[in-house]
Amino acid sequence: MNNITTYYIDLENKIEVNRVKEFLNKFNLDYNLVDATLVIKNENQNIIATCSKLNNVIKCVAVSENYLNQNLLNKLITEISRLIYSQGEKEIFVYTKQKNKYIFEDLNFKSIVTTDNVVFLTNNYDNYLKYKNYLLKSITADKTCILVMNCNPLTHGHAFLIDYASKNFEKVLIIPVKEDVSLFTYNERQKMILTYIKSFKNVDLINGSNYLVSNVTFPSYFLNNENEVVLSQAEIDAKIFVNLFESKKRFITRLVGNEPFSRTTNLYNKVLDKILNKNEISFLEIERQKINGEVVSASQVRKNIYENKEWNYLVPNTTIKIISKINLNKRMIDKNIYKKN
Repeated sequence: MNNITTYYIDLENKIEVNRVKEFLNKFNLDYNLVDATLVIKNENQNIIATCSKLNNVIKCVAVSENYLNQNLLNKLITEISRLIYSQGEKEIFVYTKQKNKYIFEDLNFKSIVTTDNVVFLTNNYDNYLKYKNYLLKSITADKTCILVMNCNPLTHGHAFLIDYASKNFEKVLIIPVKEDVSLFTYNERQKMILTYIKSFKNVDLINGSNYLVSNVTFPSYFLNNENEVVLSQAEIDAKIFVNLFESKKRFITRLVGNEPFSRTTNLYNKVLDKILNKNEISFLEIERQKINGEVVSASQVRKNIYENKEWNYLVPNTTIKIISKINLNKRMIDKNIYKKN
């Protein structure tokens, strides 16, 4: 094994990328949504093992059958974990097929949920349990509504859902999406929610995490992607929600607004409905708020901001006050998201 080489491929190099895709095809694995790919090649410069990552998620892992006893998987995981930790992450996740579960368990990963297709594991299960206990302690009423929201930014549409939930449930818990992949940061979106719900006596803001609608559990939520990928990731995300709240499932309802525009969110809502009902958790989908006959959406607000069009009428005053303190032109340039996201 002295003649093997290990290196990260250039993701802009189509030849290298295609070679990885061809190698993974032999294992019925799709190659998508990655930000780094590590390969091991033999003396003939053929790929014999590979793994990739997206942020702190390890995926697309495969080792050639002829090299299974050469400890290559351990080599791959050790190296790509080093890269993930060097980027400031404190927890690593893995997507893999069920037959590979025991391999990662030997490397100190533990399963969070499984589906017919994949297993989702973490190397910091205590952190997952800590967040789960935090959520369960937040359920203090017999009739509790859970809202998982991006609020990028908080619009009249989000406000409509919050108002509806407050009037129809004893307690409302809002869990904001934690990702910072678009125009407004997690902290800014938290402030938008906090300032809006200040007058509500039965609405609380809960900390977001990597475990619900994130680039970890549901990366295609933030991109347009193939249906099969979206459905698979939505199933993982929905099953994590079930796992997190299962012991208090009789007390909760997951509330969402219907989605006439985003194919990804529409598919996600359908998967959520199916899995939650199967696990005896109430699911409620209501019509979205409309202004001048048009459904209010955060994406429309961002689009109007990018195109320098009127957007204030789509959001409450509490949101306007927060956005007014942000240099939007500088933000769009700094984050390189002009007319995107």
